[in-house]
Parts: sequence; structure tokens; C-alpha cells
Amino acid sequence: MTWFQQEIIEATQGKLTKDLPSAINDIVLDHRSVKKGDLFVAIKGQNHDGHEFVSLAAKAGASAALVSTPSHHSLPQITTKDTLTALSQMAIAARKRSQAKVIAVTGSVGKTGTCRLVAACLATQGITHASKGNLNNHIGAPLSLARMPQETEFAVFELGMNHAGEIAKLTSIIAPDIAVITRIAESHSANFNKLDDIAKAKAEIFDGLTDGGCAIINADDPFADLLTQHAHAKNAHIITVGFAEDADARIIKVVRNANGLKIDALIFQQKISYYLSMYEEHWALSATIALAITHKLNGDINKAAHALTGFENLEGRGKRHYIRLNEMHSDQNSEIVLIDDSYNASPASMQAAIASLGQEPGCRRIAVLADMLELGKQSYESHQALVEHIVKAGINIVITYGAYMRSLHDALPQNIQAIHCVDAEDATMRLIIIIEAGDHILVKGSNGMKSSQIVQQLFNTFNQKNIEINNGGRDAI
Repeated sequence: MTWFQQEIIEATQGKLTKDLPSAINDIVLDHRSVKKGDLFVAIKGQNHDGHEFVSLAAKAGASAALVSTPSHHSLPQITTKDTLTALSQMAIAARKRSQAKVIAVTGSVGKTGTCRLVAACLATQGITHASKGNLNNHIGAPLSLARMPQETEFAVFELGMNHAGEIAKLTSIIAPDIAVITRIAESHSANFNKLDDIAKAKAEIFDGLTDGGCAIINADDPFADLLTQHAHAKNAHIITVGFAEDADARIIKVVRNANGLKIDALIFQQKISYYLSMYEEHWALSATIALAITHKLNGDINKAAHALTGFENLEGRGKRHYIRLNEMHSDQNSEIVLIDDSYNASPASMQAAIASLGQEPGCRRIAVLADMLELGKQSYESHQALVEHIVKAGINIVITYGAYMRSLHDALPQNIQAIHCVDAEDATMRLIIIIEAGDHILVKGSNGMKSSQIVQQLFNTFNQKNIEINNGGRDAI
């Protein structure tokens, strides 16, 4: 990514205190991440004001700072009325200067993973740029686009929202050629009266489609018709993906084995089989979406499918860690499997994770569950509803913490060992006490519940005891 001085001035209509010494290599919002040659953008947020860190960014090697209030510092500064608006203006300029085909992805669940799979497929076809992490909000999405190199051929961006109207603003900046909605489900429902409202808010992604743009819709979603109506209203070409027999990209069969998933699909009448080193069956939809996009962009789907082989779950989103408790034995019974799904949780993703744990053969299944947040009036009901999924999956032990998970704990049948804890630290200690060789352990909860600390503390404990942790899959042991 390269930005020259005049490009920045024209995009932001800013005033420069003095000429930049060189071109800009990257755009950074956190002064702790600044490298030599970066543009530091001083954003004023709820808790911190980036303007307070301009001097530290300069010491770290920044070439310039984008500010609304210039400081008395020798670092070249570009002054604008509002730095967040200026960042969005740079994003729009980046979009205009590139010939890239742009894909935007939203949905209640599966956004980040779908983006990664789409990017992996398109990277086999040409120069590909994609959002890092989950930069999907009113700051992160424009930042990701502003970072897009001019020579990019394919770009993939994630768009998220908490309220109606937010995606409409983002999609107007991103201007996607292809817009994807993965699935509509309860998520941030505290800000919506009903699921229909969430679906309509997600459908805003079609508002920004370029002329002749394409909408990709989950054919199995209960809101497929509603989403299709919104896409038609924007004159979008529609592609459906899913298990439905009339889907344009149809998933025929998904088989799970010890190494992941084998998927048979029919992509616009072209039969293809491919593999994923991922275990939750919902990834078949994300991967097939990626292949459908590749086909739509006239790519080689066989080449793209090969790139999916070995694609593993992301950190905090179902990634598996194989931990050998006894190095004197090489059999799989001497290890435990830790499934780190601690990044976030909604009813849909929680149900999927529990069902996947239930498919683990010949093991004791332990679920460590923290509250699902931002569900509003449905919070207690949504947590209690997980009981039937836990029973169906044959979970042996359920460790919970959080006020809402207390209602789940109280509703569990007596044949399931149930332990309710004060917090993440307490849950970790209780888990460590009961772990046995052969256990399969799921850790999941909303990000605000800090369930990722459970995973980290387990790693710390195992490392102190010199217990082997393999993050590369069972074949690497």
C-alpha cells in the first residue's frame, strides 16, 4: 500500500504543515503499532484521544499524522475538520483508484471466517487484499479499504453492525461488486425488536452495490425471500448458495472425519469435491460461497478448492489444540482436544459449537460456556434454550459462569455434571481439576465475558508442567 502526499491532500482536503519526507507505507490508528513510514491517524474515541499520542507515533517512525488539532511537533501533520471523516475519504479514494473486484460480507454469524475463505480462494487467482482481524465497524472497514494497494485485483471486506443504518453507511464507502449475507440469526438483538429487523439491517449491504452488482444469499436461510426482495430492489444479480436443491451453488454432501470435512458440491452444474481442516459443518456454506464467488469472477474453482485444503479454524473461532498429557504414550487417548471458540457467541453459533462437540467420537465431552451478550429481553430464554442442544449432543460436563448462564445451569438435567462458577478464573481452576486424558473441551462465550482467558490460562498451566501443546493439527503430533 502506498499513498503519496498529493493523494492524501486531495482525498481529505486537508492542510499540510510541511512536506512529507517520503510516501506512506501504511495507515495506523494505534501508536503502539506504528512502523517507519506510516501515517498515524489520530481518532478521538470514547476512552482515548489519538491526538495525545502523536509524539509517540513520531518517535516510532511515523512519516506524518492526520489530525483535527495540530500539535507543536516537527512531525508533518495533515489537518482536517474530522479525522474519521478524512479516513473514510481516503477509503473512497482508494476504491476509486483501484480496478479491484470488491466483495463485502455481512451476516449474524460466520462473517470473519467467510471473508478468510473467500480471500484464500481469490488469492489463487490474483493479487488479493482483505480485512485483517475483524475490522468491520465504522472505523475498521474504512481503514481496511484505505489500506488497499492500488494494484489489488480482488478485495474482501467484512461489514458489521449493532444498529440499523450502520451497514448502509459502510457499503456506500466500500461500493462492493459482490455483497454476501451469510446467515440471519439472533445477534445484537437487544437493539432490534425482531429478527425481521435484523434481516433488513443486514440487507442494507445491497444498497452500495455497483451497477450490475451481485448479491449472494444463503438459500437455506428463513429470510432468503426477504433478502432476495431487497436485492432485486437494487437490480442485483442474485446467486443462491446452500443445501437447497435449487441453489445455484449447491452443497450435496458433507462428511466429517478425523481430519475435518469432505464436501461435495455442485457449483453452477460443475461437480467438485474439496476438503477443509475444519470440523463444524456450517463452514461448508462459507467455503461454497467462496467457490461461488470465484466462479462468478471467472476464476478456476478447482485451483481455489485446492487452496481450501488444510484451511483450519481461526484463533478463538473453533481452532483446535491437541495437548498430550503423557509424552510416554503416542496414542490419541493420551491427549485432550481443546476447542477454542472463545472469541464471541450468539445463540446460532453456540448451538453449532455444541452440536459439533457432540460429534466427537469416543470421548468425554466438556463444555465451558459463558454468557451470550446483547440479546436484550431474550437473554434468559436464549440461554435456557441451549439445554436441549446440550442434551442432544451428549455433553457430559457443563461448566458455566455469568448471570444468564446461571439459568442454563439450573435447567440442566441431573445426569449432566453441572458446575457454575463466579468468573473465568474460577471456571479455569474448576476445569483444570477435572481434566482427564481423552477429554474434548469446548470453550465459548461472548467476547465481553473474557472466556479467551480460560484458554490462555490453560496454556500457561500446561507449559509450566512441560505438557506438549500442538496447534498444527493432529497430524503434526
